[in-house]
Formats: sequence, C-alpha cells, structure tokens
Amino acid sequence: MAEPVTPAFDDPLDVRPGPAGVARPTQRARAGQVRTSPELTRRLTQVSERIAHTLRAFDRIVRHTNVVTIGADLDAARRDAAASDHRPHVDPTRDGLEVLDVLATLQQDTTQAVIGLDGVASILQDLDHLVRHATGAAADARAAEAPPLCAVSPTRADLRTLDGTARALGLQADSFQALATILDTIRDLMAELVRDPEVVAPAFGAEPSLVVEVAARSALAAHLTAIGFAHLRSRNELLRGIASRTEPAVQTDPAKCALGCWLDAYEAHGGEESAILAKLRPLHERLHQCAVGIIDDTRRGAAVHDLLDVVQREVTPCFAETWACLIQLIGGVQASAAAAVSLLRPAS
Repeated sequence: MAEPVTPAFDDPLDVRPGPAGVARPTQRARAGQVRTSPELTRRLTQVSERIAHTLRAFDRIVRHTNVVTIGADLDAARRDAAASDHRPHVDPTRDGLEVLDVLATLQQDTTQAVIGLDGVASILQDLDHLVRHATGAAADARAAEAPPLCAVSPTRADLRTLDGTARALGLQADSFQALATILDTIRDLMAELVRDPEVVAPAFGAEPSLVVEVAARSALAAHLTAIGFAHLRSRNELLRGIASRTEPAVQTDPAKCALGCWLDAYEAHGGEESAILAKLRPLHERLHQCAVGIIDDTRRGAAVHDLLDVVQREVTPCFAETWACLIQLIGGVQASAAAAVSLLRPAS
C-alpha cells in the first residue's frame, strides 16, 4: 500500500500563489445576506451540475476501467510466474516476464496517483456542497452508471507475453490520459466561480478575493494532478513501445510536455517549494534524455532485454525521483486548495 500523499508545505495558505492580501471571510461577509437572483442561481446550478458530472467520470474511470485493475493483474501475473519458475533457459515469454519485473517497481506510482485523484475529488465534493447550499438545491440524483471506457484486460497468461503486456500497458495509458483530460477541464469549471466574483461571493458569505483564491488554488491542484497522470501515461507508452518492439510514442522535448510547459511558466512561492522545483527541473530533463536514448536504441534494433536493462538502470531511478518531487507538489497544492475551500461558508 502506498503512503498517503502528504503536503509539501507546513502552512499552505501562506505559501500558495494567489491574489495578494487574501483575507479570511470577514464577520460582515459571514453574516451578510445572500443576494440571490435568477442569473446567480442559474450559474451556480450549472457549476454544481458540472462538478457532479466530473465526480461521476472520475468514479467510472477509476473503479470500472484499467487504472487499478491492470496494475493488480500485472502483479498477479508476475507472482504466478515466480511460483512456477521452471522454464527452460530459452523461453519466448522471458522478455514479457522481464517487463513485469520492471512494472513491479512502478505500480506504487499508480496507487499514489489515484490517492492524489481522491484529493481533487474531495475538493470538488466540498465545493459542490457549498454551491448546493447557496442555491438551495436538493442533493444530486446520481445518473445511472456508464459502461467501462476501456476494453477487457488481457488474461494473466497473456500478460506473461510481450504482446499481452503491451496491450495492457496501452489500456492503462488510455485511462491515464482520460483522467488527465478530465482534470484539465476543472480549470474551466473553476473559472465559472470567478467570472464575476463580486456577484458570486455573497452566496458563500465571503469576500470576492477569497472566492478567486479558492478557484485559483483548486485549478492548480487539478492541473498538477493531471500532469502526474500524463507522466504515468508517458511511462506506460515508453514500456509499451519496448514490449511491442515499436518506437515509443512519447514526447522527447522536455520543454514541450505538460510538466515542462508548467515548469517554464511557474514561479515558486516559498523556500521549500523552490527547493522541490530546483530538484525537479534537472530530473525532468534527464527523464526525457533517457527516453531519447531508448528511442535511438529501438531504431538501431536493440533487443528487448537490452532496452529493459536501460530502463532498470537509468529510467526507473530517474522516474522515481521525478515522481517523488511531483507527488510532493501535488500534495502541497491540494492541501492549499482544501484549506482555502474550508474558509468558505454557505451564507444563511
């Protein structure tokens, strides 16, 4: 079981980005009367509906597709292979089992990412409660469950072959991409809360600056979590390329991937965050350099086991350090967003 995602900062409200001089809700704001209007109610209701839709999408992908189940299946296939290890020296499944050995060191990252997803979902649930209270809306009547997004996972026997492992990695990568896409749409959702903060703020018994702060922090938490899933997808695609004996479909330029673009534009707030980013930037560049090397080796026709040796020796430790920094940042911004949301109070 992975360790819970922990905040990177001791006091998230003091170190997170946002408008200068953000204040806690004043007594006047907390006690102020809600200035409702049909337009305000309509807008907040739309926000709540979109939050509910997003939460259902999260649940559908995490619980009913291959984000977690493929990881469990891969681990089970590896244990089955270890329990019956009486193969001859030359075995067509050997390379597939080596891929499983590599994945065994990486599955914890998937679990941590899902824990991080729970953090974003919790923030959305709190916001949904506040919005519904402000509009007097009834509890959400959940829609019927949608069917799974992905195809059926390969069997354990299939997973012991390169082709089966490649297919499983592709299915899981599709789920990672779907989650990243949903998380990125939350930034647009948060914009609904701050289009006219002076109008929306009284519904929460808060100053407009606090509503802006909540939206900004929640958007950042969702975006960084999306970046985490995007990097899990790249990890899978790199391994899938090796397992399928094809050139991995990954971004090789560190300045053009989602994390690279964010690192280029973002300014750290606080010494601890600066230290994490200072460590993350060269690790991230090194990770892309490793991918370039593997692609070059693939083009030269390197054997699968030789490519896997490179993954074990260079990619796995670099990815682990990069992931540790990223998960610290994700924990920090999620804690900051949750703390900001906790300052909102539905006006009575």
